[in-house]
Amino acid sequence: SERKMTLEELFGDVIVAYTLADAIADGNIIRLDVIEFHQRDCAQYYKCPVYITNALYEQHKSAAMTAAENDSEIANSILGATIFDMLNMSVAEGRYKELSDSIRKFKYHLQKDRYTFHEHRIETVGQVGCGDEGEMIVTFMQACEL
Repeated sequence: SERKMTLEELFGDVIVAYTLADAIADGNIIRLDVIEFHQRDCAQYYKCPVYITNALYEQHKSAAMTAAENDSEIANSILGATIFDMLNMSVAEGRYKELSDSIRKFKYHLQKDRYTFHEHRIETVGQVGCGDEGEMIVTFMQACEL
C-alpha cells in the first residue's frame, strides 16, 4: 500500500495555529449549548456542541435589550426566541442556502420591539466542522465573519 503524506510533509511547518480553545479564551466564540436558557433549543436541533461568535451573540443581545426597553427579564425571553429562530432556520427545509457540504447561509428577523420584527433580516452562516479534539461541532456567525 502507498504511504500517505503527513500534513507537515505536505504543507511544511505550522506557522500559526488558532484553536477553538484559543477563540473561547479570547472571547471570540461562545459555547451556546451550555448556556442554561439555550440548552433545550440547541439539543432540539443539534446533537453536537453548538457555538456562536461573540459578534453574532452580541447582535442578538443588543436587539433584545432594545426591543425589551432594557428590561432584562423580557430581553432574555426575546433573546431566547431569536436564538431559537436562528437554530430553526439553520435546518428548516427551503430556508437556507447550501454554500458547501458543511456551510449553510440563511436569514431571519430580530425583534424591533416586544411585538414586531425588524423589516431587515440578518444574514447568518452555520458551519459544521471539527473541534480541537476532532469532534463534530456547529458554529454560527455573521455572514461577514465567514
